[in-house]
Amino acid sequence: LTEYVPNSLPTLGEASGNAGIASLERVARTNPNLVQRFTERAEENAGARTDFFRGMAKDPEAIADARAARDAATAPVREAALANAPPADAAPVLAKIDEILTGEAGKRKAAVTVLGRVRENLHNAKGEVETDARLLYGVRKDINDMLENVASKDGADARVAARELRDVKEALDVAIEKAAPNFRDYLKTYSDMSKPIDEMKFLQGLNLTDTKGNITLAKVQGAITKIEKMRAGPGANEAKSLSDDTLKGLRSLRDDLKRAGQIDKGRARGSDTAQNAAMEGFAAEGGLPLSALGIVLGPKASILAQGAKFLGQSGRDEATQMLATRLLGPQYAPPPGQSPAVKGAARRVIERMGGAAIPAAAGMLSN
Repeated sequence: LTEYVPNSLPTLGEASGNAGIASLERVARTNPNLVQRFTERAEENAGARTDFFRGMAKDPEAIADARAARDAATAPVREAALANAPPADAAPVLAKIDEILTGEAGKRKAAVTVLGRVRENLHNAKGEVETDARLLYGVRKDINDMLENVASKDGADARVAARELRDVKEALDVAIEKAAPNFRDYLKTYSDMSKPIDEMKFLQGLNLTDTKGNITLAKVQGAITKIEKMRAGPGANEAKSLSDDTLKGLRSLRDDLKRAGQIDKGRARGSDTAQNAAMEGFAAEGGLPLSALGIVLGPKASILAQGAKFLGQSGRDEATQMLATRLLGPQYAPPPGQSPAVKGAARRVIERMGGAAIPAAAGMLSN
């Protein structure tokens, strides 16, 4: 059985993908004698998924620590590169801005606004083109601030503004590097150390939980779809900072939730009238879901019902718990000293529902 999320243990109804077993388990989950065991399993699995995601996303403190480590490592490299640098030539950067504004982007208000700000920053207080590499680096930081601002917005204008800002920033990097050849090394180191930070920021920004705080399949799938779309798009964005292992982890989280959703296989459309009607027979049948079996198996269930009545009340109670053990999986070992009749009762019920023929359920039926 594939482990998608550590410590998330599927029940037999979830793992088998069999509608008959899922129907049986849904009724067993409402049995007052069993509901606590199934509730605990669901809560434990939800907690395992939360822990798994937090292991990837970390927390704001982890981001702060990573930023501090990055800045401590890169600041000396940057200072060494910019120290005593000769005058830089920013004229090509201004030419790039003019080229953009004379084209189609020059008719887009968002692009005109941000590029006008860059143009202004490229001049000193006297109106002269800036040549100090360190001050040009300040212009670059302001471009990054604008990029971060437009990244939080949707729409074509924001995309155009971001694209043109990135083109101008690249031209500015070339201008600075010509005056400070080691500046490119600083940029590479800074970029490499920023990737895990960007990854954590992106993951922490995802809203994957419902009102109860549980991660849901719909939200995880929506996040994966969003990531794939962003990664396929032009330019840089935080989704492109996600590692292959992180993407694999998100898909594993999705697959674990999809498997858990297989408990609804075989559920009739509309209300749960049939299941509720089946529950009416629990008291008379000693807690075994024989009425539910009747709905699924028809005449086959009568043999099981006769066998359950033969066991007596204590035997039926024991068989009910044994059934839960089978449905919850092998980590719940069968109680020692069970009578052969009780020990085989739950297994025969599940086998008649189709479980024995399902490879995914084979290990769960081994006891």
